[in-house]
Amino acid sequence: GNLEVLYYNLNAKLRSQSQPGFVPEDGKLLSDITNGWKLLEGAEHNREVALREELMRLERLERMAEKFDKKASMRANWLIENHKLVSQDNFGVGIAAIEAAKKKHEAIQTDIKAYESRVKTVVDMATALEQEQYWGIDRVKEDLDKVLELWEVLLHALVGRRQRLDLIYSYTKALQDVNDIVEYLKDLKAQLQSTDYGRHLGDVDILLQKHALLDSEYQGTQYRIVQALDVPEELLKVQGAEDASLKEGCETLRTLVDQVEDLLNARRNKLSASQHLHKFYEDVENEDEWIGEKIKILTVAQFGSDLPTATSLKKHHDLFEKEVQSHAQIVQQVCEEGDDLINMGNFNSESIQPEYTRSRSTMRS
Repeated sequence: GNLEVLYYNLNAKLRSQSQPGFVPEDGKLLSDITNGWKLLEGAEHNREVALREELMRLERLERMAEKFDKKASMRANWLIENHKLVSQDNFGVGIAAIEAAKKKHEAIQTDIKAYESRVKTVVDMATALEQEQYWGIDRVKEDLDKVLELWEVLLHALVGRRQRLDLIYSYTKALQDVNDIVEYLKDLKAQLQSTDYGRHLGDVDILLQKHALLDSEYQGTQYRIVQALDVPEELLKVQGAEDASLKEGCETLRTLVDQVEDLLNARRNKLSASQHLHKFYEDVENEDEWIGEKIKILTVAQFGSDLPTATSLKKHHDLFEKEVQSHAQIVQQVCEEGDDLINMGNFNSESIQPEYTRSRSTMRS
């Protein structure tokens, strides 16, 4: 507007002096200047808008950076605290305590895995700040690297703790299995060391049945024994909280297995020998009874009062004599059984010979 007034006044003065009017060069006309001015005003406006938007963007980035700093600090503190928790191997003593520790570890692991999304949120925020070319991106990256490093350290510690937990569980389970079998074998050993081999044949038969049950029960534990002794080398190196190490327990178990198997065979042999011995005693007793009955018959002084009676008694005596002679073979077999028992080293051989010697002497008399 001012240019137009000045342009009009100038031309008016020139005309008043009878001079030609002022004509601007091309590109410097009032219209050109007006258009240029409008362009300048538009550029100024656009620049103002751009500056305002940039200020708003920088303010937004600052708020985002502050939010990132807060979250990164919270994540770092949480990761540090949980690393302390995971670094504690407070598994307890005994299978029940360790199983409870395994459940607790699974709960911790679930919480940590769920926290991964929160760590990812921090990563996304740092990525956004970098894409927006935030001026403090170097510090943001340092903080992010710290969080990611703590995250990796925590995951590694979590895996290591689970491995240690599984190892101590396997160790404790193996030790408990060994101790259970050791206690069973100690009890079995005490039973097999009994010196009761039966007082009569029926008693021996019952003891043989019980021994067969013990033997069958022991054979049924062979798989458990093999499994208990098949311990990985790494478990033998673990120092447990129990008084005895697994290695010592396995050595004790092997010793007991050898002792129990020897005792099983020894008691079976002695019970079998006792069975033969009491069978011999029973045979001797039967023969003694038979001989006693025949002696009673022989001591009856009955010879007959006449010839027919005497002849009849003579015939009966001949038959009786034949019966005695044939039964002598049975007595001889019993005596041979006694000799066999003595020759086999029966544990009660000192009482065998007097038994059959008495029967043999009575038979001869």
